[in-house]
Amino acid sequence: MFRLALTLGLVVTAAFAAAEEMEWVNVSDFKLRLGQDKVLQDLARTELRLTQAQLFPKVTAGTDWVIDGKTEYSPDITQVPNSSYATKDPSSVGLEVSWRLFDGLKNLNDINAAREKVAATVEASLDTRQKLLVERAEKMLALTRDRTILASSKRAVVRQQDALNISRQMLTDGLMTQSDVAIAASELENLRALNEQASRQLANSELAFEKFNGFRAPAKLDVAAAKLKLPASATDAADRAMANSPLPKMAAHLQTAADFSVESARGAFFPTIDLVGKYTRTFDPTPAVKTVNNYALLLRMRLPIFDATLQPNLDRARAEALQKSYDRQDTVLSVTTGARKYFNDYKSLRSQVGRLEARVKEAAKAQTAMQEEMKAGLHTVLDLIQTQRNLISAEQSLADARYLRDMSAFNLLGTMGDLDDGSFDGGTQKMF
Repeated sequence: MFRLALTLGLVVTAAFAAAEEMEWVNVSDFKLRLGQDKVLQDLARTELRLTQAQLFPKVTAGTDWVIDGKTEYSPDITQVPNSSYATKDPSSVGLEVSWRLFDGLKNLNDINAAREKVAATVEASLDTRQKLLVERAEKMLALTRDRTILASSKRAVVRQQDALNISRQMLTDGLMTQSDVAIAASELENLRALNEQASRQLANSELAFEKFNGFRAPAKLDVAAAKLKLPASATDAADRAMANSPLPKMAAHLQTAADFSVESARGAFFPTIDLVGKYTRTFDPTPAVKTVNNYALLLRMRLPIFDATLQPNLDRARAEALQKSYDRQDTVLSVTTGARKYFNDYKSLRSQVGRLEARVKEAAKAQTAMQEEMKAGLHTVLDLIQTQRNLISAEQSLADARYLRDMSAFNLLGTMGDLDDGSFDGGTQKMF
C-alpha cells in the first residue's frame, strides 16, 4: 500500500513538473514584451474608466453610534422641572447622494488626458512590435550569417586537407620539402580551430533565436531585404517615417495629454458645485421623541480660499507639458534622421556587397588556379595557403556585409513603421 501511494505521488509530481516545464517552454522574449505592453494599455484604459466614473453620482450610506457624549443647552433647559431633554448626543443613520455639477472642467480635462494616454499606449505597442520585428530580423540574419560562415569554414578545412594531401604527394615525388608539408599541416589545424569557433558562434545564435522566438530555428530562413519595399531616396524615407511611424504619433498624444493636465490643474482654482440629496434618521433625540427623519435637497458650493498645493500642481503640469513638447520635437528629429541614416547605410552596403561578391568569385578562381599551378611546381604551398586565406576572408566579409546590409534595411523599415507579419518566412515554421 505504501509503495502504491509512493508511485502515485511520483506520477502526480512528474505530471505537474511536465506541465510547468511546458508552460515555460512557450515563454519567449517576443511574447513577454508584447504582454507587458498589453498591461500598460489595460492600465491606461483603467485610468480612463476611473476619470469617467467621476461623472456619475456618488451614493454614501453611514451611521454614527454614540459611545459617550453630552448635549449642552444655553440657557440650560435640562434643569427645568420635569424636563424631557436628553443629555446624550443621539445616534443616527443616513444616506447621501451627491452629483458634481461643476468643477472648473477639471474632470473633463482629466478624461481627455486619459484618452490621449490610452491612444499613446496603443502607438507605443505598435512601436514595440516594430522593434520586436527588427530584433527578430536581427536574430534570423545573425543565424543566417553564422551558418554561412560555418559552411565557409568547413569548405576551407576541406580545401586545406586537399592541399596537405597534395603537398605530401609532392614530398614523395621530391617536389616539396618537409617544412612545406609541416606548414600545410599547421594551417589545417588552424582552420579546424576556426571551424570550432564558428560552430560555437552558431550554437549561441541558435540559442538566442530560440530564447527570443520560443521555438527552435527552422532549417530554412528567408529574410532577404531585397524582397521588401524600400524607399527610393533618403527624403522619401523620412517622409514615410513621419507618416507611418508610431513614435511621432505617440509623442503627439502625450503632449496633448499634458496640455489637458495643465487645464485640469488650472480648474482646481475654480469653485465646485454639487447637487446633494440627504436622508438622515436620528434615534432617541429626547426621552419623548424616539426618531427624527430629515430630508434635504442641497446645492453645495465650495470655493478654495487657501490651498498651498494648487499653484505647485499647476506649475508642475506646465513644466511637464513643456517637456512633452520638447520630447515630441526630439522624437520627430530622431525618427527622420534615423530613417535617412539607415537609407544611406543600406545604399552604401548594397554597393559593398556587390564588390565583395565579385571579390569572392575572383578569390575562388585564384585558389583553383593556384592549386593547379602548385601541382605543376610553379608555386609553393605558402602561395596556396595565402590564396585560400584570401578566399575564406572574402567569404566571411561577404557574409558580414550581407548581414549589415539587410539589418540596415530592416532598421529602416522599422523606423518607418512598415514591418509586418509578411516580412519574414521561416520555412515550414510559422513565424507568427
